[in-house]
Amino acid sequence: NLAGLNNIIASVIFLAICIVIYAFVRRWDKSWDLTQEGRRDLSPQTIQVLENLNVDVEVLGLFTNTGLREIDIAEDKTKRFLTECQKHTGHLKTQYIDPQRELARLQAMGLTFADPQGTVVIRCGTRNKTIPLSGPQPRLEEREFTNALINVIQESKPKIGFLTGHGERDVSKPEATAVKKLLESEGYAPEPVAIDTSTGS
Repeated sequence: NLAGLNNIIASVIFLAICIVIYAFVRRWDKSWDLTQEGRRDLSPQTIQVLENLNVDVEVLGLFTNTGLREIDIAEDKTKRFLTECQKHTGHLKTQYIDPQRELARLQAMGLTFADPQGTVVIRCGTRNKTIPLSGPQPRLEEREFTNALINVIQESKPKIGFLTGHGERDVSKPEATAVKKLLESEGYAPEPVAIDTSTGS
């Protein structure tokens, strides 16, 4: 029947989206290392985003001068990464601020959050995106940076519709939460879409 066919189509579409996202994420994870021993080249996706920038974007590195080795390493990796990014665009402006020494300056900029292990803030116009560097080995991940860059330069997020109302998987349910969060982190706006399949008599 029609309802059963719709359920099958919706399930196939949902599975295809999950496979594409999984493959995309696996490619990103292999793109940039930023270890002390060495580093890999920027991914083609990041280079494309940088080369297509047509507005100025400010990147603030917030690192506290604590003398802790892991924070010093995180700051050095961040600087090297952003220097590499700047080779592909003239629109990326960077500066580094010690939140403890320049707290008033941060507050004047409307920035009050800073992770003790380091924070990167990406700004474009009135839009900000904050990336806390946390964990036992804090570092700025390329995928997070590029997603944040895309988010601040675009006026609105592209939408992805999920069929509802005919027994399809609900994107708001716990079992679909991971997919929803992944889509949102990639700059998409998931939303339910109801399609009326009823026919007039």
